Amino acid sequence: MGLFLRSGVQGVMCSRSVMALLAASSIGSGTMPAWASDPATALAPHLQIQGLVDTPLIRQVGLSMPPLRLDCSASNVALQRYLSSARDAAVLALQAYGYFNAEIMPAILAGDHCREPQLTITPGKRVLISKVNIVLRDATGANLASNGIFQPYLQTAVPAIDSPLNQNAYTALRDGLLARARGAGYLDAQWLTHELRVNPKTHAAEIDLTLNAGVAYQLGDIAVEQSLLKPELADRLTGAKPGDAYTTQTLVAMNQNLAGTNYF
Repeated sequence: MGLFLRSGVQGVMCSRSVMALLAASSIGSGTMPAWASDPATALAPHLQIQGLVDTPLIRQVGLSMPPLRLDCSASNVALQRYLSSARDAAVLALQAYGYFNAEIMPAILAGDHCREPQLTITPGKRVLISKVNIVLRDATGANLASNGIFQPYLQTAVPAIDSPLNQNAYTALRDGLLARARGAGYLDAQWLTHELRVNPKTHAAEIDLTLNAGVAYQLGDIAVEQSLLKPELADRLTGAKPGDAYTTQTLVAMNQNLAGTNYF
């Protein structure tokens, strides 16, 4: 399923090969894709998508389209069935970028040699972030949001109020916070609340995340399985001791310390 923006036309055309999109660094230049000069594919129908002007949104919708495995002899019923599945995919792709009120009009165009399925999309008003509530607490109730582990990430990953909704960014924020909590030794961390609430009527979205990080784990007794050194010496070579924070950074440093001795 290839994708390109035809010069002078606000739309995209999808062919059977997704490679055309990945190779089309000249989107918007009017360069014709490879299938245009290929007689085998020139006689096959291609999905046309009209109405979109934003290149990232064109890519999002184009890549979401189901493959079109029909030839020019396909019936109207087959084309309509394909358009129905393509429309459903477009709805989800548009919502991922915050367009919950899009109008999508399917049609079948009569061509010289082949009928073409078409979606005409009017994205409508984009949903904006209206509220962000993020609570990060450990087992004692202490606020972790100002912790050096989380604060730099929150400063860059949290969307600003009135910024456009991007569901992929929300998912990255949610998963990134949980990964950082567990990497910092909060192995039992879990979400008490993880919600993205969208109101299409008011074009507003609210993010609500409450994390119970639990207890920060610590290293227990350290034992290095080896036969070259005295056990207590090998254990000291890790650079860590019982009671140190059990973090991803600590474990990596221990492995690097042992590897640097040339005994392991």
